[in-house]
Amino acid sequence: MGKTITFTGDFLRMKAIENDIEQSVLDALAQEALKDAFHQIQGNFNQAITKLKSNGKTVNWDKHGDVKSTLLTAPKIKEMKGGGYRVYVGFDISQSLVSQYLIYGTPRIKPSKTAVNAMYSKKTNQEISRIFEAHFDEFLSQYLT
Repeated sequence: MGKTITFTGDFLRMKAIENDIEQSVLDALAQEALKDAFHQIQGNFNQAITKLKSNGKTVNWDKHGDVKSTLLTAPKIKEMKGGGYRVYVGFDISQSLVSQYLIYGTPRIKPSKTAVNAMYSKKTNQEISRIFEAHFDEFLSQYLT
């Protein structure tokens, strides 16, 4: 696991009330926005991982195939308690804990700044916000006309 991207239930209820939109319509919109955000951020993360260096040397993926196989490939959107949705980006740690060392490091190996930045940087958060805003703007422009 790496980053969790969420749409809170409170946010969705607020938008539904503000614009007199059915909750189910907003739920579908939120899920679609989360899928797009997943694909964008996971793609950036996958690129960062392929350029990954460990102690100054590029990681040999043939040697560490189990790490590459733990990269998430499809979004698994889950409904949160109290409303809202979330999707995980990064690794599926149920398959291998080795992948976590790339993000958090070990006593001997420093965490990968490239991988961490692909997941948690200000630019990444702005990208997620931009994707969400684009989805809502597009929907509202169609809905209100």
